[in-house]
Amino acid sequence: MSIIRKSEDLEIIVLRIFEDFCKFGGDFYIISPWIQNFSFSEAISDEYKTFGTEPSLYVILRKCSELQPRGTLKIITHNFGLKPKYSPLHIEEKAQRFNVKININSLKDDGILGSLFEFYLSLLKDYKEYSKFNSPWMLTSFRDFKELVEDVREEENYTKTVFDLVHGLEQVGFNLQYLNDLRKFLEIENVKIMLHNNFHAKIFLAGSSCVTGSSNWTFSGFTKNDEINLFFSETDSPEEMIKIKERCYELEHQAIVVNLENVAFSILLHKYLEFIYSIFFDWLTGNKNKLVK
Repeated sequence: MSIIRKSEDLEIIVLRIFEDFCKFGGDFYIISPWIQNFSFSEAISDEYKTFGTEPSLYVILRKCSELQPRGTLKIITHNFGLKPKYSPLHIEEKAQRFNVKININSLKDDGILGSLFEFYLSLLKDYKEYSKFNSPWMLTSFRDFKELVEDVREEENYTKTVFDLVHGLEQVGFNLQYLNDLRKFLEIENVKIMLHNNFHAKIFLAGSSCVTGSSNWTFSGFTKNDEINLFFSETDSPEEMIKIKERCYELEHQAIVVNLENVAFSILLHKYLEFIYSIFFDWLTGNKNKLVK
């Protein structure tokens, strides 16, 4: 058992665990509230060439899948609110009812903007509970487009609404990156992604070794932040390995499994939100003199 303080040590140890899994197989869990397709910054020494130099997490998972095709690479991360019952078709049908298309070039007419806002409120009503994590929902205090227009006539309210839209675009952009990474992982044949409603655990268990501590599976968590982690194995800490495996099984039992279609639903939802926020931001900033008293 050893304590890992340096990020370069963490990367090397994790890469060696991946190597051992590729050779010997066993249980495989990556558990973290935040998981991204980052690249390891530590160049692999001549001894370790399985994954190439500075590989991404996707490249590593794909190689693990190829070398252990009978194993299941289990990833458990924080729940975006995804539910297996929804597919992209649900949102597309709703968009058709409101005559909304993401590729609209110009929306200057207030009537069209009103319809777009009604579409947003419909999305909010039906899907907010399915997208709470890193919440992308803004403009939630307005009942209709007319109320929004009246509110932004005050300078202070106008500034706040513009700020909310900018913040919403940032949230949506981050979520889209995160969801696209999950989609990429799911394209690997034996990757299984599960979403947990509320947890803060960070565990990497593969074969007979484990790393657990404060690092999320992100570039910052592995290379930039001041983190501390613990490494142990079945050889030096058999009792701890039993306990950590039990915890992994417990989290897996509590989580929901999602597939490519479920992730595609959430990606499309965020793309519509991104489109809506962009249109209203352009409209507000382009018509400030007309709107603000």
